[in-house]
Amino acid sequence: MQPDHPAYMLHRIGIRWKRRILLAGSLWAIGISMPLGVLLWRLWQVSLFWLVVFIPLVYIVFLFLNRSWRIGANDVARYLDKTEPALEESCILLLNPPTGVLPGLQLQRITAVLQTIDMPKPWLSPLKKSLAALGVSVLLVLLVCFTPLKNNIGGNSKDTASLPEKHPQGVSSVRVRILPPVYTGNAAREQKQFGLTVEENSGVYWTVQTNYRAANLYFVFNDSVKLPLQPDTAHRYWKLEKQITRTGFYQLAADSLLSELYRIDMVPDESPSITVHQPRAGTVIDFGMPLRTGLRATVTDDYGVQEAWIMATIASGSGEGVKFREEQLRFPVSFAAHARQYALERTIDLAALKMIPGDELYFYILARDNAGHEKRSDISLITLADTAQLMSLSGLQIGMSVKPDFFRSQRQIIIETEQLLRDRDTISTERFRERSNNLGIDQKLLRMRYGKFLGEENNLDGAAADDHDHEGGGNEAADFGNAEKILDAFSHKHDIAEDATFFSAETKAQLKATLAEMWNAELNLRLYKPREALPYEYKALRLLKELQQKDRVYVAKTSTRTTPLKPEKRLTADLSKIQEPLWQKTLTLPAEDTRQLRLAMAELEKMRLSGQALFPPSMNMAYRYISNAAASAPSTYLTALASVRRIQDAAAKKQPAAKTDVLQTQKALQQLTGAGLPAPYHPGTSMQQAGRDYFQHLQQQRSYERP
Repeated sequence: MQPDHPAYMLHRIGIRWKRRILLAGSLWAIGISMPLGVLLWRLWQVSLFWLVVFIPLVYIVFLFLNRSWRIGANDVARYLDKTEPALEESCILLLNPPTGVLPGLQLQRITAVLQTIDMPKPWLSPLKKSLAALGVSVLLVLLVCFTPLKNNIGGNSKDTASLPEKHPQGVSSVRVRILPPVYTGNAAREQKQFGLTVEENSGVYWTVQTNYRAANLYFVFNDSVKLPLQPDTAHRYWKLEKQITRTGFYQLAADSLLSELYRIDMVPDESPSITVHQPRAGTVIDFGMPLRTGLRATVTDDYGVQEAWIMATIASGSGEGVKFREEQLRFPVSFAAHARQYALERTIDLAALKMIPGDELYFYILARDNAGHEKRSDISLITLADTAQLMSLSGLQIGMSVKPDFFRSQRQIIIETEQLLRDRDTISTERFRERSNNLGIDQKLLRMRYGKFLGEENNLDGAAADDHDHEGGGNEAADFGNAEKILDAFSHKHDIAEDATFFSAETKAQLKATLAEMWNAELNLRLYKPREALPYEYKALRLLKELQQKDRVYVAKTSTRTTPLKPEKRLTADLSKIQEPLWQKTLTLPAEDTRQLRLAMAELEKMRLSGQALFPPSMNMAYRYISNAAASAPSTYLTALASVRRIQDAAAKKQPAAKTDVLQTQKALQQLTGAGLPAPYHPGTSMQQAGRDYFQHLQQQRSYERP
């Protein structure tokens, strides 16, 4: 095909289009792989050489999903037909020469048009998008590289104050391999830094490479324990393994050289956490309710739950005849997966546990994690209401704020309801309904009597009888259309009824609950359903008896005896035996050690102001205390320990210590001694000097006036 032929132009556009799409795909592959590879490198020290594998894989996926790289001359012709109206959708004639007269004329026409139009460049849009994606990728790579990441161990993020770390002289590299315990489920990992953040009981393997033949290398843990590293034959690679069981710090000693301090942050294994959602801590199952209750709880652990079960204790009887029986209940859940969280559900069948009215069920949930740590929840109580105890009259003769007649009325309603159920088969339907309705009326009268304790108005006839009038007042033009005034004229509005009582908020709430149960009992009695009303009647009686116990008041039989007054000391203004209340601060350090530490703080302040090269004797005790504190909390005190060492080295060289080191040491000593809080003082100096002089002068004056 000749280069000046129009069809050749279509082939050339198609080839250029295909090349630009392949170029855009390579840019997309680089833009996606670069942030992913750098992120893996920052988080898990994955080698960047894996980018050589990531980029071709992403490129192959791009070619598989985007088939536009298979474009040909026919696709170019269709594209020109859609974008160039002057071609009249006849570009296909350039690739397939026609044989007729009219198609030939059309071919000549579009050939002339094709020579005059500007050829489009469809590859510019995907190329611009890929370049923009590559630019965003570069920004993400820079962001990942220059953003400090948090240590992430097994999903537990923990902020630690890490010191800038540098290898000691003579050490070219270090490789630390961390093997977490198997029960954590965390994979082994490696790092190239001495600072450690590991799980509890993790195994740590150090490999230290020196750039010279060292005589000996050893680690010093917490300034006390020395562990030598084992060398190879050339004394260039040194190894040590140790199980981490506590937080602390360590440093490397190469021959006579000591490195800086490196932290060891141990993440402890937490015990399981148990949250009981249902039932409530004290649940009462009243008469007529199902003898079962639902149990819903959530058990979580940082590394996985091994097992959880219910420990139940059933108490039967009363007084000295109480018997206890223990049961162990399992959840219908398999813990084989050892997941970190389980939503546990179980229905506790009280009838299957052979519980009878009056029995109590105490239970708690016991959970064990993969490390063997056990945790128990709070104890919950489920009580089966004893109807026989509710129907007894014991204790009703004691005085209370509500009359005992009302309690007996509720008992009588229950007795008559049970008698009605026994007589149901021997009486007529009309008589049964009449007695049920009469019981509903009695329940209503009792409910309205108790309603008076909540400030409700009594309306025994069921009609809207008022003993007072609501007058709307005179009508004025300004009140035209005032809806509130119209409602005030025709509605029965009063103050809030509950505010007219003298009961506590808890008593009011239980009274309202009692009235609600009475209302439900009345409703079922009016609907001729005494069997359904009986559970509500029993619950109303139980709530009333609980109110009876709450309203009892204890009055002491003996009067209170106070200290007798001494008339000879009255009006003498003698306050020598009266002392102001003192706030005593409990110190965790011995008094002498506290004095030495505060003396060290004062010496440090003199060093900071004068710039002298000193290391006073009191700093030796300060060094010991800061070293012990750094062993238990390296994130807080390790920087101060390094500052104390630099102060000691500067004093040995007869050079003034850096002010930043002095301030850092002072801050640590303040945290250890609590120097920022008020210090305890002697009771004899509690009063101000002016006040003490005044009272002494007053006593002397009174002694002169006495004969």
